[in-house]
Amino acid sequence: MSDDYIFPEWERMGQNCYRWYIFCAQDKYSGRDFYALQLKKTISIQGIVYEFKGDFRASKDPALLKQFQDAKINGNCSSEFQGTSAYSWSRDGKPPAHPYFIVAQLYWPHFVRDLNYLLVQNKHLVTDQEALTVLYDEIPTLKTQKDEEENDPTFKTYTWFLNKPEDAVNDFPELKDYSEGQNFSDDYLRPSTEPLQTDGFTYEWSREEHESTHKDFTLIFRARPTCERVPQVITEEKRIRFDYWQYVKEFVFFGGSHREGAVLAPDPAWIDQAHRNGVAIFGTVFLPPLAFGGDVKDMEELAKPENLQKLVDIAHQLNFEGWFLNTESQKDYSEPLLTTLKLAIQEIDLRGKEMIWYLPSCKQSNIFDPKSKGVRMTCDDKINNTAPAFLEEEGKKLYLNFYHLTQTVFSESRRVNQAPRDYLMFVDEPYWTNTLKNRGYLVDPGRFYHAQNCLWQFFLGENGLERKPTDLYPWYGIAKYAKQRKQLGKD
Repeated sequence: MSDDYIFPEWERMGQNCYRWYIFCAQDKYSGRDFYALQLKKTISIQGIVYEFKGDFRASKDPALLKQFQDAKINGNCSSEFQGTSAYSWSRDGKPPAHPYFIVAQLYWPHFVRDLNYLLVQNKHLVTDQEALTVLYDEIPTLKTQKDEEENDPTFKTYTWFLNKPEDAVNDFPELKDYSEGQNFSDDYLRPSTEPLQTDGFTYEWSREEHESTHKDFTLIFRARPTCERVPQVITEEKRIRFDYWQYVKEFVFFGGSHREGAVLAPDPAWIDQAHRNGVAIFGTVFLPPLAFGGDVKDMEELAKPENLQKLVDIAHQLNFEGWFLNTESQKDYSEPLLTTLKLAIQEIDLRGKEMIWYLPSCKQSNIFDPKSKGVRMTCDDKINNTAPAFLEEEGKKLYLNFYHLTQTVFSESRRVNQAPRDYLMFVDEPYWTNTLKNRGYLVDPGRFYHAQNCLWQFFLGENGLERKPTDLYPWYGIAKYAKQRKQLGKD
């Protein structure tokens, strides 16, 4: 670490001690400045110091450091502070951007009788909140999680469990508790009122090289992880986004899981954007294989006609076109249960809404087809899984591999000289990493522009609309197969 910064040197250390680290930093994804502190719990055993990491606590109050340096300590412990200038962060007195600066060390001169505060191996560990209680009589500047939520400019998403598990990671209600026609509280995202635009469009080819007939595509897109709360409108540039509405007819807001919430309605901002561009948008009911966290009870709940009717009502209440029923394994969900779902679908009144039922096997898809108005089936043979075409190899940037795209993803269609299949899935893959769920809807800045370029090439071709591909395996983009939808009066 750079020697531009001053680190406190402590004259002594108690046998049971807290070290507080505080720093001013910039949020990696939002760009906002904030103050944060971290508690490290330490003990000294036979002269060796052991540190235990605690949780971070963030505060936007610039007076937080002053509170520390004023040593507002209750009578249970003593404190020592770096004996330099009032703001002992760096040589110039300004808060550094680099984290981990000890500003206070707190210790007990003797063993604490209350074992809840005793830092000894195999004993009770002190929680951060308990340590804060010891540190301050009052903590007006350090916001608790509840305070952050009260001042949080985010709102609840429209997500439900079918059968809420004991190990659920989110606090969503169950679908069975939804009442048809119910009003949602002000804490929810404001529902969309944007009507689906069906008039005022022209359709024309956007590139010189194109097929003889236009193809309608349904895009299955992971717009975000299964979040409890999101802003009404996400304004950060480096977010998961979609900019090629003109080439798709339908958009599936894909996501959910058994433990996170199985019923995921599209966010109003996505509904607005889809509708303005003449695109129908669908929510998802996610039923994974049992080996990947699925639960037969979810299917049992979905197969109840009253719950299916609630899905229809939610689509009406929230202004979207219907649902994508994602049943990923017909082997796990027995034929009698699938038959029950089929019969339940036949019973419900869709009231103009639609349902797309996915089963992996096209044979099973045909067997369980309800053949009801407004309901259609899909299966693996109708879906292009584009994920293998987006590569991120060691030492190379994220990129779209045209060999994999033309020879693997679209290989069967290519052999018979047909357009890609009706459904496009995992086009969002460039945005996603294993840690995306920790960041909500924001994308790592280091991969955002590469991800944007991947989608640009996927829809418009290797070198865009104006130039022909130069790769050994030429890719002209989805624009080769689908006409561009343009609003009248717009260039």
